[in-house]
Amino acid sequence: VNVMTTNSQIVLLLRTLARHNALNLPPQIVARFQNLKCEPSAPPLPPDYLLALALRNLSPVPGAQVPLEKIWTFLKMNFPYFDSMSAFPWDIPQLVSGANFHGANRFQFGQNGNDIVMHVPVRQAEDLYEEMVAYINQHENEVIESLKEPNSIWNLVNGLFMPGSL
Repeated sequence: VNVMTTNSQIVLLLRTLARHNALNLPPQIVARFQNLKCEPSAPPLPPDYLLALALRNLSPVPGAQVPLEKIWTFLKMNFPYFDSMSAFPWDIPQLVSGANFHGANRFQFGQNGNDIVMHVPVRQAEDLYEEMVAYINQHENEVIESLKEPNSIWNLVNGLFMPGSL
C-alpha cells in the first residue's frame, strides 16, 4: 500500500463529501485525516544492502564501478524517504569504515575524474547479493512500504531496474 497516495485519496474524498454536505462523520475523525502528515518510511535496509541493491541495478557488469551520484539518484528514485534529503545520506569515511553495515564491508572506493566511484569485487558480489536478498525476504513488507513503486520490489532485487531512466 502506498501510504502517501492512499492518504491523498482519503483527503480528497473527505473534501468532496464535505463540499456536498454528504459528510456525516464526527468532526474529530474528519480533522484527523485532513491534518494527517504522511512521511515516507525509511527503508528497513542497512546501508550496505541499499548500496548493494543500487550496484546490482546500475552496474553494467558485476564488479563495475558506479559513481556515487548515480547511486544517490537511484535511491531517490526508488525510496521516497530520500527525496527530502539534499545530499548523500552517508559520508565517505562512514562508508569506507563500514559503519552501520549489516555485514563486513566489501565495497571498494575510488575516484574517476571528479566522481567518487564504488564497486564490489566480482568474487564477493554474489555473496553480498545473496545476503541482501535473504534480508529483504525477511523484511519484505517493510521494504515494500518504503518503495515509491511497491510492485517493483522483485525487479529491483533481481537487478532489473531500467538505468536508462537515470
